[in-house]
Amino acid sequence: MKRDIQFQGYMITLQATRNARYLRLSYYPDRGTFHLSVPWWAKEEDIRQYLEKNSGWMQEKRKGFQGELIRYEAGEKHMVLGKPVTLGEDNVPCGAVFVRWRIARLEALVRDILPEWEDTFGVKVRGITLQNTTSIWGSYRYRTQKITLSTRLAMYPPECTEFVLIHELNHVRHPDHSKAFYEDMNRYMLDWQKWDAVLKTLDVRPVPASR
Repeated sequence: MKRDIQFQGYMITLQATRNARYLRLSYYPDRGTFHLSVPWWAKEEDIRQYLEKNSGWMQEKRKGFQGELIRYEAGEKHMVLGKPVTLGEDNVPCGAVFVRWRIARLEALVRDILPEWEDTFGVKVRGITLQNTTSIWGSYRYRTQKITLSTRLAMYPPECTEFVLIHELNHVRHPDHSKAFYEDMNRYMLDWQKWDAVLKTLDVRPVPASR
C-alpha cells in the first residue's frame, strides 16, 4: 500500500509492505521528497514518532538553494517534462496534488507513444508500471513481460522518456547489451545518446519560492 502524507511541511511517500522489517527513510534530492518504507503492521503512532526522531536529518536533507526548504508551496519552481513551472500559477496545483499531477502527465505521455514504438519494434508488452525509483530509469521483466519506468522521468523532457522506453522495448528482443542491441538503438533513435546524457546532466532541482 502506498500513499502520500505530509509531515511538518515535508512531502513523504509512505509504503507499507509485508517484506519490510523496520522503518526506513530515504531522500530523493532531485525531487525534494522522502520515501518511508514501513512494515505492514506499523501503527500511525510508530510512524509519527519515527519521523519526529528523524526531523533534524530531514531538515538537513531538504535544504535547497540559499538554505531554503522545498514544501510544494505556491511560488516554488519545479520541472515538468523538461520545462519549469511555478506552483500556484497557470493552473499548476500545490502540495501532494502537484506530485500526482506531474506523474499523470508522464502517464499520458507513455500512453501516447507506447503503441507506436511497439509497432515499430514488432513487440508487445503486457503493461507499463511507474515506480518511484532512483537507481534505474527503467527495466523489463521477461517473466511478467512488463516494463517499469521511474516516475522521476516526469521532470525530464519527453525525449528522455521516449529513449528509456525504446531502450526497454529493445530488451524484449535483446536480453543483454549486445552489438545487435546497440545497432537497433542507433537504427530507431539516432540521437539516443544525447537524451541519455540529458538524464545525467540536466539540473531538475526545485527552486524555493521568493520570500
